[in-house]
Amino acid sequence: MFKSAILCSPLNFGTDRRSSAFGGRAQIRSSLQGAATCPPNRRCSKTEQSAKRSKSASDLIPRNGALERNNGEEWCQTFLLLAANLAGVLLQKLGGGGNGREDGPKLRELQNASRGTRARSLLRGLLAVGIAEIRHIPGVMLQLFLGPYERIHFFYEGTSDTYIHNHRLPFWTACLAGGYEESLYEVSSREGGEHFRCKREPGGRLSAAYTAPGKVIKVKTRAHAPGHVMCVRSEQFHAVRVKARSTLTYAEYDASLPTSEVFVLSNRRIMEMEAEEEQATRPATLSERAKFALRLVRQIKELVGSEA
Repeated sequence: MFKSAILCSPLNFGTDRRSSAFGGRAQIRSSLQGAATCPPNRRCSKTEQSAKRSKSASDLIPRNGALERNNGEEWCQTFLLLAANLAGVLLQKLGGGGNGREDGPKLRELQNASRGTRARSLLRGLLAVGIAEIRHIPGVMLQLFLGPYERIHFFYEGTSDTYIHNHRLPFWTACLAGGYEESLYEVSSREGGEHFRCKREPGGRLSAAYTAPGKVIKVKTRAHAPGHVMCVRSEQFHAVRVKARSTLTYAEYDASLPTSEVFVLSNRRIMEMEAEEEQATRPATLSERAKFALRLVRQIKELVGSEA
């Protein structure tokens, strides 16, 4: 029921127009304790009834990180329903309707994202996580699509030195939680030699490796920490290493520019089997959606106070 609103609504990373992004932490704590409600004019489903009996999304968070023991289909559906109800209520408190839409500067116009603007993006992700497209990139991340050119990335714990790669479009990214270290690379022909490269096809699969002149060298390292906003150019080759337990980022792509070809680079030969089997993306499972929602809920609670 939220899908059309989500796909059409841009994220506002503008400065907060209120002393508190939610009109006071007590207000959001109260909403976090509110129960889910069933849609009007029809009977609740079993999943909705289960959600309504729970006091809040926090009640469904497994203790001691035991999500794997509680990820049955009914539990996941209940948690996602309750999370969407929670996000809709809180986004309405922010103004601009239940999808959080509000006119403001684009991410590219800002240098930092405040706690309030980060919370808004997390809530939009929570609203969408049950029904929007989510792609799983093995060993790297889950990608939540808020629209054609907007994503929230959930990097897995332990993600280390992804392939050196570039992107089809330039994008601006804001770190919402956690953080990572980004290494920037270029191909240098000053010392001769050659490197290997694969073309990345739609869907994440890589072509057969071939050689090209020049060596791949690291030229810069920069940190991406909560609130930090930075630009990643389409021709820039980079790799990331997650420095925190888990990391959430928001990405806003610039569709006004022509697309670039996407490559993966290495000074050593990239294994063909690894390229075929490890890098192909797939749709997220229901359990992965619930884990994504769980991470979003926990981060929203951290932003507004541990007592929420």
